[in-house]
This record gives sequence, C-alpha cells and structure tokens, in this order.
Amino acid sequence: MRNCDRRRLRSPASASLGAPVRALAASAVAAVLVWAPSGRAWAGDAPAGFVAAITDGAPVPLRLDTPSGRPVPRFVSMKYRTTNCRAGPTFEHPVRFTFIQRGAPALVVAETIDHWRKLRDVEGDECWAHRSVLRGPTHAYARRATALRVRPRADAAERAVLAPRAMAKIEKRRGDWVRVGAGARAGWARADDFWGVEPPVASAVAPAPMSAPTSDETARPAGLQSAAAHD
Repeated sequence: MRNCDRRRLRSPASASLGAPVRALAASAVAAVLVWAPSGRAWAGDAPAGFVAAITDGAPVPLRLDTPSGRPVPRFVSMKYRTTNCRAGPTFEHPVRFTFIQRGAPALVVAETIDHWRKLRDVEGDECWAHRSVLRGPTHAYARRATALRVRPRADAAERAVLAPRAMAKIEKRRGDWVRVGAGARAGWARADDFWGVEPPVASAVAPAPMSAPTSDETARPAGLQSAAAHD
C-alpha cells in the first residue's frame, strides 16, 4: 500500500461519493527518520511511492479583511484522525476526499462568514472543511531531505535526517528555524524546509480583534454528531 499518496480506498460512509482518501501512514514517519551521529545515512530506501511532489499552487494574496479576522492564507492542521473535505462550503456538498491523518497540514486560502475554510492540500488540490474539524498548525511535511540539527544553526551537528514528504510535529519556532519531532527524534531545521510552517512574514501578522476562538477552531455547529469521519 503506497504511503503519502492519493489512495483510492473508500470508507462505507463515502463509498457512494467516490471520495479518495489521503494519508501518511504513521509507520512511514518512523521508518524514514534515522539516527545519524557521524554523518548522513539512511536506514533504507523510502517506501515505493513515498516521495511525491509538493506543490504550493497558485499564489494567494495576503488578506486581513476576513470573516474570522485571521490572515489568509495561513496553515492549519486536521484535528481528528479522519476528516471529510467537501466540494463546497456546506454539509450538503459531496465529500471530495478524506484526510486520515491527525495533524495533517493544509493551507487556508478562503473563508466564509459561516465558518467554512477552503483548504489547499500538499498536492495542490482544494476542498472545503468546517472550522470545527481544524486546529492551529501542529505538523508539517518535509519539502526535501532535511537534516535535524542539535541547535538552530547551519553548522550544528546533525541528529537525524527526514526523508522528503515525511510528516513531523512542530514543537517550537525561533526566527527562521523550527524545532520538529518525528518518532523518537527531534531537532532543528530551517522553516522553509517544511510545507505547513508559516513563513516569518505571515506569522508576524497579528489577527484583528475578534470574539471567536483564537485557534482554528473550537466551535462545533449545532446538531453535528461524531462519526467515522468528521465533517
């Protein structure tokens, strides 16, 4: 089974809609992160189909006059292990595909006044999800083979290497550097080595005052019940 690719698997809830499933197998993350105390080394080849193109898609102009008061574009992560992403900004629209990795990053490229977010995924595809199934950015994908260093400096010793497209947890940010973890290892790398980490100019933009929650997003629409895949 291929990792980090569009897999034509269907859950019973989405079989009739033909919604593809997006995932990065958790085991793949551990497999491509290797300890490299004396140089760069790989524990083995990445799984077939693991390295796939990351695309940023068409540029999205920065907007601050958004319904939420938060800047667009910005990164968010999936709050649940399974998240339906729809063809339009209502629960009546068909499911376009389903994210099946908690923390998977996506880029918000538009919003509606009733709390829907238009998302762009790592491959450039777009769909709609309600803010209740999203949270602030927690994970990111490595754009390329990325060294994790003991300190946020280019000349610092390497701790490990992330394979292209591996997903890592964002732990902290320091200027142009970010500390990430995957499996049992953690270290520092440049923020621009990852898809899912806000660029410094975007992260420096302060959201306008608002009464809504400060992270994407905790409110849950009335009547929405838990299901195999969250909407």
